[in-house]
Amino acid sequence: MASSPGSFAVLLTAVPRNRPHVVFRAIALVTATLLVSILVGALGAGGTYAFLSASAAGTPAATLTAGTATLSVSAGAQNFSNIAPGQTRTGLFTITNVGDVPLNLSISSIVGPSTANGLSATIGDSTCGGTQYSLGSFAPTPLATGASTTVCLTVMMALNAPNSAQWTSTAIAVQILGTQS
Repeated sequence: MASSPGSFAVLLTAVPRNRPHVVFRAIALVTATLLVSILVGALGAGGTYAFLSASAAGTPAATLTAGTATLSVSAGAQNFSNIAPGQTRTGLFTITNVGDVPLNLSISSIVGPSTANGLSATIGDSTCGGTQYSLGSFAPTPLATGASTTVCLTVMMALNAPNSAQWTSTAIAVQILGTQS
């Protein structure tokens, strides 16, 4: 197109007008998508959600104090020396609960006796001739605070003890366990 002096050409481009209802629909769609996403995320996380509120009249605070579990073991004169094959020696021991909580007594180990020295040991009642318990068969015995019980340690040398056991010394340790009842 030729132009003449004093005239000019204008290029017009059609631009769609923003209509308010189109903008509103776009915003509503984005908002709805976000809300659905948040809701699905919360439900997917599981659980129950609630706002709870409660009140109660104040009561004095409780005081908890830990107790002590303490055992005392005493023995009179004991003679476990010069034991020969086939012989038995016994000794009485008194166990006292000197703590401030009741305990259940059990024997957790007897160390020293072995096939190498021909010795075996058991724990029994205070008669030293009654029921004898090997390790693991001693039933837990309740022992109240301040109470005592007497047990018997019986040490036996097997009739077929090895000759190497002659004139040897063996320390025997009995571990007594007191668990709070």
